[in-house]
Amino acid sequence: MKTECKARKWGNSLGITIPREIVEKEHIKADEALIITIKKKRPSLFGIVKDRSTPAQVREWLEEDRRIERESEKRFYESLGARS
Repeated sequence: MKTECKARKWGNSLGITIPREIVEKEHIKADEALIITIKKKRPSLFGIVKDRSTPAQVREWLEEDRRIERESEKRFYESLGARS
């Protein structure tokens, strides 16, 4: 399940709130262990063009996003294998 949220100050840490629709759909209970993948949101294409970024910079950002996603997935699946 995927959703967009904002990190908010929570004491000396940051916290996120899981929307009620996701909690209900996934049957999430309090104190239940969850695995959450974090990915920072990049500026929209409109914001990139507005900032006068070059197409090469846009391609570089997209490639970096894909690389980070692949590494994150690899670490996640490796961690599952380590628990077996």
